[in-house]
Amino acid sequence: MWLIYSIQWLHVLCGIFWLGSALYGNFVVIPAISSLPMKEQRKFAQPIGERGDKLVIPAAILVILFGLIRGIVFGPVQSLDFLFGTAYGLTFLVSFIMACATLIWGIFVMGRTIHHINNLPLENVQQADGTFSPTFLALVQRAKLIALLELVGFLIVFSCMILMRFGL
Repeated sequence: MWLIYSIQWLHVLCGIFWLGSALYGNFVVIPAISSLPMKEQRKFAQPIGERGDKLVIPAAILVILFGLIRGIVFGPVQSLDFLFGTAYGLTFLVSFIMACATLIWGIFVMGRTIHHINNLPLENVQQADGTFSPTFLALVQRAKLIALLELVGFLIVFSCMILMRFGL
């Protein structure tokens, strides 16, 4: 029994870390860094992003793995009939697919967009009059939309976790 509790505890802890990192990044770190001059933004954003990738990606992978172990090895999802034939099984499947999609979206879509923004030459970021270039503003808007869609993925996964708690 202690093994089930340990796996559940690690699953929840990794999930809190992953979701918490996304929320903190979107609503605290990015707005704070955006208020700095452009040269300073890159000075702070790159090490934060690199450290975040080293911690958040493994936590996200672990939350998915612990969820699979919790649901399949120590949970009710013991057959394909259960997976596809019950409300709980379908919710489990949706949560797995959405968690994987959210992770892939964060790594490849969000990660590439942020990488592109951070590697845009400074002369392509600000115009001579000090305003931001249309290219930079379009990339920032794209990053905001991508981040919003990532949060929608989290909302779906979190909703599935609540539904599964009640056997649905």
